[in-house]
Amino acid sequence: MGMALMGVGGLIFVVGVLLFLGNMTGKFISFPYAGYITMGIGGAIFAFGRKQMAEAAEKAQGGGG
Repeated sequence: MGMALMGVGGLIFVVGVLLFLGNMTGKFISFPYAGYITMGIGGAIFAFGRKQMAEAAEKAQGGGG
C-alpha cells in the first residue's frame, strides 16, 4: 500500500510542477497557486506512503505493535 501511495503522490507532485511551470511561462494558465497546492498535496501523499512503508518494515522485523 505504501509503495502505491508513494507512486500516486509522486505523480501528483509532477503534475503540480507542470502546473507551476505552465503558470510561470503562460503556456498553461490556471488559477493562482495551483502548482503549489498540487505539489503540496502530492508531497503529503508521498510522505504518508513512505510512513506506511516504514511502519510495515518495522512490523515485519518484529518491532512495534
